[in-house]
Amino acid sequence: IEKQYGKGAIMKLGACAVILNAGLRARALEIQLNHADCKAVVTGPGLQAEVNAVRDSVKVPLFLTWDADDRSAATHNLAPVLAADGPDKPLAIAAVKYDDIGCLVFSSGTTGTPKGAIMRANSACASICRCARKIFIVPLAPYG
Repeated sequence: IEKQYGKGAIMKLGACAVILNAGLRARALEIQLNHADCKAVVTGPGLQAEVNAVRDSVKVPLFLTWDADDRSAATHNLAPVLAADGPDKPLAIAAVKYDDIGCLVFSSGTTGTPKGAIMRANSACASICRCARKIFIVPLAPYG
C-alpha cells in the first residue's frame, strides 16, 4: 500500500514515479535509472545498497533515503524529517491531468534489456483507488 500512496504523492508533486524492483542486479538498475532520466532517487533499506553501488554510473543529481542507518556521504537522509511533526510549509501540489505521465514501469527484461512502459496518471490513480478499496480505505473524492 505504501508504494501505491507513494506513487500518488509523487504525481501530486508534478513528477513521474519510476517503480524499481528491489531484486535488480546493479547493471539492470543502472540501465533503468539512466533510461528514466531521473532527477532524484528515493529509496529505503530494500534498495539502498544497490543504488549506492551504481551511484557513480548514473546521471541522477539527487539521492534521498528514509533508511535511518544509511550513512552514504552523498545521500540526503529523510529519516529525521519523516520522524518530525511535519514541515512548517507544505509542498505545493501540482495540477495533474489525466493524460500526464504518472508512472514509468519497467519490464522484467526476460528477453533482453528491460523496457520502460508509461502508465498515464488516470491509470495510476485507478490503480491507487483499487488498492485503497481492497483495504477499505475510501478516497475523499474521485479522480477527474
